Amino acid sequence: THWDKAYEITSTDHTIRDDSVNCNFLYVKNLGGTHDARVILDADAEPDILIPPGGSVSLRLNSVSSTLIKVDCDHSDGTTIEYVLAKE
Repeated sequence: THWDKAYEITSTDHTIRDDSVNCNFLYVKNLGGTHDARVILDADAEPDILIPPGGSVSLRLNSVSSTLIKVDCDHSDGTTIEYVLAKE
């Protein structure tokens, strides 16, 4: 099973999925042209990965709960991302 979507994010943390599913793959692309997107993979809310405008990242995860995977933007103007999240 997988989920994919493109949506706008702001500087507030956004959980990609609200349900608790163990995920094994994540792809995020920053479609914006100005601000960095940030990926957070744990509860401490510190960005783990910065994605520059036009950049992308793909990760193989080890059963990370979907409630811990969050994204935000480094600026209040926000940016647009697309993502693919897959579970076991």
